[in-house]
Amino acid sequence: MEGWSMWKQLTSKRFWSFGRWVVGYSLFCCGLALPLPAQSSLSLNQAIETALQASLRLKIERNNLAARQLQNTFGVAGGLPTVSGSLTDRATITDIYQKLVTGTEIERNGAMGNNLGASIDGTMVLYNGLRIQATKDRLEQLAVQSEQQLSSQILDIVAAVMTQYYDVLRQEAYLKTIMGSLAVAEKNLEFVTARQLAGLANDADLFQARLDLNALRQQLQQQEFTIAQAKVDLLDLMDGDPQEEIALTDSINVDADLRLDSLQAGLRLHPALLVAEQQVQVLQLMEREQLAQRLPTLRANAGYSFSNNVSNGGFNLLSRNLGPYASLSLAVPIYNGGSLKRQQEVAAINTRNAELEREVLLQTQETALWKSWRTYQNALTLLETERENAVLSKRLLDLMLQKYTLRQATVLELKQAQKSYEEAGYRLVNLEFSAKTAEVELLRLSGLLR
Repeated sequence: MEGWSMWKQLTSKRFWSFGRWVVGYSLFCCGLALPLPAQSSLSLNQAIETALQASLRLKIERNNLAARQLQNTFGVAGGLPTVSGSLTDRATITDIYQKLVTGTEIERNGAMGNNLGASIDGTMVLYNGLRIQATKDRLEQLAVQSEQQLSSQILDIVAAVMTQYYDVLRQEAYLKTIMGSLAVAEKNLEFVTARQLAGLANDADLFQARLDLNALRQQLQQQEFTIAQAKVDLLDLMDGDPQEEIALTDSINVDADLRLDSLQAGLRLHPALLVAEQQVQVLQLMEREQLAQRLPTLRANAGYSFSNNVSNGGFNLLSRNLGPYASLSLAVPIYNGGSLKRQQEVAAINTRNAELEREVLLQTQETALWKSWRTYQNALTLLETERENAVLSKRLLDLMLQKYTLRQATVLELKQAQKSYEEAGYRLVNLEFSAKTAEVELLRLSGLLR
């Protein structure tokens, strides 16, 4: 009887502390914990903007785009005249012996001479089988292709940042579930200790409660390490300091209104597919360039020249020429061992390969879109039920803990409720993460990710 009275007193005091604990526990499970002051807040938009500004891969793509835009001119394609100037001044010392038809003989040793020449020469291709136009079109397609490659790279980076951001949120949700279970284990140890003091529990119950608590503490530490690693991966995508402490401010909110027909329509306009299509066009233009090499080339030449030749020996002591000139030149390839024909055939094969690669990419993208859509739909179907399960498991745990403190439930029933609470929490956040990552992938594949 004395032991029972002591137990009633202890449980009476514990009951009020339990009430206060339930309030704190409920607030915690609702995610009302205050952020650490040392951490800097980071929203999803901030993470994306930082990653896009700091990405070295994007800087490379931007440089490639700038280079191809600079090359996209008629001058680079060979469609504009080329003008060059030249100047030569040649001094000579020669021994001369000349015998003219008149019978006059001229013989001089060490005769000084000077040849001065200058000219401005210009040439322009008038016709070369439309090779210039094909080259200009190819340069323009390469510039557009670089723009699409840059857009595709941006989509990939945005998707990677979003996925990693949501993974950190998932790991933090795991941590909250573990901490909720840890709070129950701490309360269980407190009750077992009180019961042992009252003589109503043995050392085995106490040891088991401590083991359960230690196991959850280790699980908590491991999860904190996992979160730290996930944040480092996020900071790496942002090119940030891996030692920086960040606190994420967004949450996992799944958009349940995506439409498959809109996603499929956007798929064919994805920058990666446009890059593949432009590659086919580039190779087709290279075929035209190869064909043009087998056709005649007509050039117009014009210029202005000056020459002044001075000699101290010989018949002509001074010769000076000054004036413009103009000419046309025609070059016709007749035979070169068949190399030009083979180059054209190789270019045609490269074009067919590019067309096949475009089809392979399209099939791969369509398959990935369909798989992501099935994942998205499956997660949405299960989410509603799992949200209900999470609420019910929380209520069950609270009920079992209350009954346990009143000795109306066993420790095994409490552990079972605790296990159900953990599993429901894990399943819920995994489904939310699966649905959200599938949503991100669907938007990336359709080119609608913003």
